[in-house]
Amino acid sequence: MKKIAIVLLSISLLFGGFSTAPVQAETLNETIPKVESMSISMEVSDTRLYRVGETIHSTIYYNKLGWSGTLTLFAVMPEPGNANYYRAAYKGTVFCSGNCIAPTSIQNEE
Repeated sequence: MKKIAIVLLSISLLFGGFSTAPVQAETLNETIPKVESMSISMEVSDTRLYRVGETIHSTIYYNKLGWSGTLTLFAVMPEPGNANYYRAAYKGTVFCSGNCIAPTSIQNEE
């Protein structure tokens, strides 16, 4: 009789353990937050050199180190020491598209 009780207890524990495992796993999956896409942006400025007579664009496309977006012209000045060129300054908001280098790294490169 003891052997039968031990066998039945072992079988019930064995099947009882398997029957609760999926419930626990499902509960854990529900508590993990799902992250949708994040939009990280920053303000940047950039300059371009144009020859005299060349069309200076009112906007340019910026794409450096994973940051991209459209910049708008905000100033045009003669290039110091070279009367044949103008320097155009642009600024605007760019967005991270994938893996991006930290903003301080971009500012140091310009």
